[in-house]
Order: sequence, then C-alpha cells, then structure tokens
Amino acid sequence: MTYTFNKDNDNVRFARQDAGTVDLSTWFGGDTEGKLYEEIVGLGGYGKTLTILTPSDLPDPEELEEDAELEESWAPRFKR
Repeated sequence: MTYTFNKDNDNVRFARQDAGTVDLSTWFGGDTEGKLYEEIVGLGGYGKTLTILTPSDLPDPEELEEDAELEESWAPRFKR
C-alpha cells in the first residue's frame, strides 16, 4: 500500500491518508502467515511518508517454534 501511495506525489504533498490490511510477507518476506494493519500519512512539505504497521493477526511465536521442532523431528537422516 505504501509503495502505491507514494507513486502519487500529491498524496505526500497534500498530507493525504490511507489505511488497510496487508500480508506480513509484503513487508518482511518469508513464509510466516499473518496480517498487518497499515496506516499511511503523507507528511506534506517534508516530502516523506509515515507508515504505521500494527499486527492484527500474527501467529504465536511459541507455536512457530513448536512447528519448527516438529518438522525437524520428522526430517529423514541417513548414515553413510
């Protein structure tokens, strides 16, 4: 959203605002699934944009760790 918002210089210049939900991977990459609430504000004469990301649906870190351990325990190991 921020990328698209910044394509129009008037959004920044006239201090326009936008908001919506985006995937976690849009900002941080990776395979982790989750949603972020993205708020964008043009900062007028500064020529910059302020983006605020708020987690709205993120996985529990302990759950991710358990999943990784489970995957590791099922990985085949071969002796040479």
